[in-house]
This record gives sequence, structure tokens and C-alpha cells, in this order.
Amino acid sequence: MLFIEQEYAFRLSIRAVGDYLKRWGFTPKKPIKRAYEQRPESVKQWIDQEYLAIEKRAKAEGSEIHWGDETALVNTDVRGRSYAPKGQAPVTMAVRDTRQKLSMISTVTNQGKASWMIIDGAFIDQALKH
Repeated sequence: MLFIEQEYAFRLSIRAVGDYLKRWGFTPKKPIKRAYEQRPESVKQWIDQEYLAIEKRAKAEGSEIHWGDETALVNTDVRGRSYAPKGQAPVTMAVRDTRQKLSMISTVTNQGKASWMIIDGAFIDQALKH
């Protein structure tokens, strides 16, 4: 409400703001966290240009293509809600912290075969040890 008051010299209650957002088609949702480093344009370009050659080679060799990701397993949870238009998730930016955590790497193939591994610490630390 402070923003509205600063920008428009007009005070609204929290309930009134919520009512307006609802009328405009916004619904309360938990935000999606996205990394600041994310570059969707580069990913699209890679898929459009590089992936086709990889897919062709994998098929010729009888190989699987694994799509992988790394994530952290922590004992804390993200609380809070925000507003976004109906059918869209709100987004918040996450900053890396120094908590103790486990790391998990997982892959899935185009056929749905899943694999995963959990390690103590970060993957970069494990890679430097070997």
C-alpha cells in the first residue's frame, strides 16, 4: 500500500487492493523462483540449431539423450504468495546462499527414463576432489 500512497498520494487498505486485483483477473499464487543467470533466448537458439544434430547422431548410434538438471535439497521451505494474472505464476528472483545442503542431479530421456543421484555438498566441490 506504501507504493500506491507514494505514487498517487492515495491510501488503500490491503483488502481493497486485493479486491481490485481480483476484479482485474489476478489471483494469489506462490511465485516461481528463477535464476538471474537464465538466458531463454540462448536456450531456444541451441535447441533450434544444435539439438537437431545431436538427435540425429543419437538415433544413428542407438544412444539416449539425457536432459539433466541439478537442484539442492534443503530443510527450509519458501513461504509467501504474490499476485499474477489468472493462469500465470508470479516470479521471484532467488539469491544463492551459504546454507548446508545436499545436491541432487537428475536426468530424463525423451522416452521418459529417469535417473538421479544425491551427494553431500555441491557438485563443483565433488568435481574438484576427483
